[in-house]
Amino acid sequence: MNDQDWHWTPADQHFALHWQGTRRCLSSAALNGGVCEANRLLNLKVSGADSQQPPEQTLQQYADSQGWTATTVGMMTAASMDSLRWAETTIEGERLAIYLTSGLSNARCAGDPADWQNPVTLPPGTINIVCISNMQLSVASMTEIITLLTEAKAHVLHKANIRSPVSGELATGTGTDSIAVIGGSGKPQRWFGKHTLAGQRCAELLIQCLTDSIV
Repeated sequence: MNDQDWHWTPADQHFALHWQGTRRCLSSAALNGGVCEANRLLNLKVSGADSQQPPEQTLQQYADSQGWTATTVGMMTAASMDSLRWAETTIEGERLAIYLTSGLSNARCAGDPADWQNPVTLPPGTINIVCISNMQLSVASMTEIITLLTEAKAHVLHKANIRSPVSGELATGTGTDSIAVIGGSGKPQRWFGKHTLAGQRCAELLIQCLTDSIV
């Protein structure tokens, strides 16, 4: 495996992406979220019992149990790993892929009345999205990708007429979604807006994966 490759491992309880060395990652993940230089990404299925301790503690303990050293970016989900979908494309010779898991039990519309106030533990995420590419991505580019994928997610939910049980409005996501964007060391790609081919391809992959996952 060269430094431009990644591989993924699915299991009953988790999905993980691995690569050589470190890659820049921007995420809302519970473990090592924000901007970091990461060695892998973990999406862990948890039960209610697992979520009674801080999520970063659960995630780190699981990573340690797998023998994963260095920095793991970790997300949680209550969704089945059977919901895992992925798709890949090439943009100017560089790979870009989307991986996601989904469940809609806590669908919400942005602006719905808040119904959770626990200051210690977070409920597990339900639509977890990972975008990984060999392209060099600045933090600004990664932020644009997150914006794009969030809009694409809302588009899929609107087309499927998924509604918030709280307000009855069309859902824009769930109450606990997480997203991560991971770059590489290939060609730089600055723009991912809706006018660009890179933005189009990225959104198309998300729409394809999420549409298939929620059916």
